[in-house]
Amino acid sequence: MNLKWNRGRTVITILLMVMSITVFVALQSFSSLLDTSRDVQQMYKGDYAVTNETAGIPPEAVAQLEDHESVAGLAATKLKYYEQDEEGNVPIEQDIDLKPSENFQIAAVDEAA
Repeated sequence: MNLKWNRGRTVITILLMVMSITVFVALQSFSSLLDTSRDVQQMYKGDYAVTNETAGIPPEAVAQLEDHESVAGLAATKLKYYEQDEEGNVPIEQDIDLKPSENFQIAAVDEAA
């Protein structure tokens, strides 16, 4: 058999196959953690999605939607965006060291059933 003729090559081939399978499984698991779009798509269980990407939706409008008789439930996604000033400070107390080109964002989902 070929396995007996060149044991070194056989061992290296088996080792490389095990390593490549391990790397593939690790990357697959890591990429599934980053796939938040799937979670966002599952979040929209209703008939409508109302968005405003520039100014947000005022709390009064959210309360008006919640009080409407045809609305059974309402979920609101909130995003707060903080940029660094000239000295590299962010106007919120946090313990993360940001690089010069980075920003700080907080996202939350309010679900009222």
